[in-house]
Amino acid sequence: MVLALGVLVFALTLLVNGGTIYSSDGISTYEVAKSVVEDGDVAITHGVVWQGRDGRYYSPFGIGQSLIALPVYFLIRPISELTSEPERVAQAGVAALMPLIAALISVAMYRLARRLGGNQQSSAVVAVGAVAGTFLLAYSKDFLSEPLTTLFVVLAVERALAGRPVASGAAAAGALVTRPQFLAFAPLFLWRTQRDGGWPAFFRAIAPLSLGLLIDLGYNVLRFGSPTNFGYSDPNLKQGFTTPFYEGAAGLLFHPQKSIFLFAPIVFLLVPALRRLWATQRSGFWLLTGNLAITFTLSATWWDWGGGWLWGPRLLIPGVIPALASIASWADAGRARAKRTAVLLFFAFGALVSAPALVAPIGALLAQPNPPERGPSVIGTCELLPDAVDFTAHHLYERNVRDASLYLPLWQVALARRTGHAGALLALGVSVLLLLASIFAARGVRVSAQRAPPVPP
Repeated sequence: MVLALGVLVFALTLLVNGGTIYSSDGISTYEVAKSVVEDGDVAITHGVVWQGRDGRYYSPFGIGQSLIALPVYFLIRPISELTSEPERVAQAGVAALMPLIAALISVAMYRLARRLGGNQQSSAVVAVGAVAGTFLLAYSKDFLSEPLTTLFVVLAVERALAGRPVASGAAAAGALVTRPQFLAFAPLFLWRTQRDGGWPAFFRAIAPLSLGLLIDLGYNVLRFGSPTNFGYSDPNLKQGFTTPFYEGAAGLLFHPQKSIFLFAPIVFLLVPALRRLWATQRSGFWLLTGNLAITFTLSATWWDWGGGWLWGPRLLIPGVIPALASIASWADAGRARAKRTAVLLFFAFGALVSAPALVAPIGALLAQPNPPERGPSVIGTCELLPDAVDFTAHHLYERNVRDASLYLPLWQVALARRTGHAGALLALGVSVLLLLASIFAARGVRVSAQRAPPVPP
């Protein structure tokens, strides 16, 4: 099941990958990895940057996302230098990490759902739906840190419930290094570790977590000269947690470009699912609900509660996605058929909402006279598709078109534009292989779901 789920999600998300890094946040984390390899430091000049030590500029984001990009950039750099566009090739290689992270999230969600008591079928549905049936789907195309943080959070909770404090603490450290805001969840995480495993488990978990904190503090000193300066320190921008909670909460719940109910309608089932989890798995309830509440509060009070001009309520991803694992066991308990149908319908609606973001040139919305205030709108994104399809079909091999936002944002299109018919044939062949892999993997998921393995160790 684990192998089949991983291949299924990886193949499908790689199929619609853009082969580049779109957001300025993603560029920042990529540039840090590039700077380490090329210059031996972490100073950058592209993406989101803040002035730090010696007047140089640095990324304000955690180092975790850049660390996973390091080996990929290091390996692909010699190959990219053989091409006419080495920077594009290097970015494409690093961007391809996101489908892998999405696949690992699906695998980790399956294991967590099983750990919480879900059967094979419901756990598999939740594992795939958490990626494909929510706004997380759109983030398999860029190089932002929320998916990686989510993966570490899911692993930390699952390993904690399995009674593996060292592995759990290591995963928690990964989340902390990727997004330092995870530090707010650390006390609750350590409290449950101590309650379930005693003080020996507490000290085994806190050791790797402390190492993660030291990495964060050392990275702050390296960039900004102070262990407590995370980069968001410009007084002119009123950065930090400066938004009134009610204002940010209302936006995250009801704003048409950020509503969690629109971009992840499956959250309507979290109330009964978490309520049942309180009765069946108390530690799981505290870890998942606590992480969700803390993430929501931090996001609602952040100076940019919407998470930038990006798809949906981006900052909620590390809180919402792990909590969805509780839905599997809820769907199996009483009126299972009706509950599973509801789960499938909610995930299907979520997939319909976010699927256009995979193939529509969202950046074109910003070029309009009055772009949406907080981010891409669902309707506006859908309206971009007909023109993008038509333009791509009629101008695929024209190399003098400089505005890439007119094309479908797919790696197949980019490859055909730059290499002509040979690249188009190669893209077609690889796409067919990915489709076949996803079909065989989906069959493997169905076959595996009919078996009855024990809860994973």
